[in-house]
Amino acid sequence: MPIVAVASYALVEFSTELITHNSYYYQSHFWPMFGGTVLAGIATFFTAKLLARWNKPRVMIDKQTGDELEVMRRDTFFGIPAKYFPFVVLLIGTIVAIASSR
Repeated sequence: MPIVAVASYALVEFSTELITHNSYYYQSHFWPMFGGTVLAGIATFFTAKLLARWNKPRVMIDKQTGDELEVMRRDTFFGIPAKYFPFVVLLIGTIVAIASSR
């Protein structure tokens, strides 16, 4: 998930530098940073949906007791579930964009 977010920010920064021919434009203006935040939020949202689709529960049977256990993978990053990560990216990215544009 963080790789997707960082790649989104890098893509927006690279595109901004390519269009404006100014390597400091991204850092000094609000809208490209906020655009990177929105792109990162969207990208991590769809990545979380994709991870959830691949996370099918499996049933395992304990040989000694015969009990059935349902096992699922937990997709987290530092304890934050993948389904909440887009909102974390949007919140932190918006705060950073506002703070850096002042």
